[in-house]
This record gives sequence, C-alpha cells and structure tokens, in this order.
Amino acid sequence: MSRDYFLALGLERGEYAPAEIECHYQLARKRLLDEAAREGGPILWRKLDCIHLAYQVLRDSRLQARHLAALTGAPIDPVPAFRLRIAGALEDGLLRHSRRQEL
Repeated sequence: MSRDYFLALGLERGEYAPAEIECHYQLARKRLLDEAAREGGPILWRKLDCIHLAYQVLRDSRLQARHLAALTGAPIDPVPAFRLRIAGALEDGLLRHSRRQEL
C-alpha cells in the first residue's frame, strides 16, 4: 500500500479506537479547511481528500488492521487488499468516477 493513512491523520502506526480516529480526523480537517480558506489551491483539496480516505479506512477496526498489516509488510491476499482500497475510496457509499480510474 503506497499511502500511510496513519501519517495522514498525524498518528503513529498502531491500533486506535474509532473515537480517537474521529478526533484526529476532525482536527486535521479543520486545520486544512482553515488553510484552504486563506490560501486555497488544488494541493490543499488533495490533502483534504487524502485525510478523508484515511478516515474512511481507519475508522473501521477490520480495515485498520488490514492497512497496518499492509504497511508492516505482512503478506496479504490481493482480494482483501483491493477491497480495502475500494472501501477507502467510497464516499457515503458512492465511488466517484475519478476514484474508479485511480483504482
């Protein structure tokens, strides 16, 4: 897995409760939205998109464990790994066209 979702939310790699993930997501989101209001630009919107993906994956303990295993180099089955990427790309149950292209 190329992205470290823990790093995106400012966390060390490990296991976290969904409430803790939510707290870090809200803080990172607020910081980036404040920065976007001052400066704007596509880079900030990509960062917001990245923390949203990180939140989608890490708030589910099962997906969080798979992501952690992928980062640590544990052997992973490609089907669940792809499911993890899809789950991280969903937004309120929908998969945008741009996300489908990335996958």
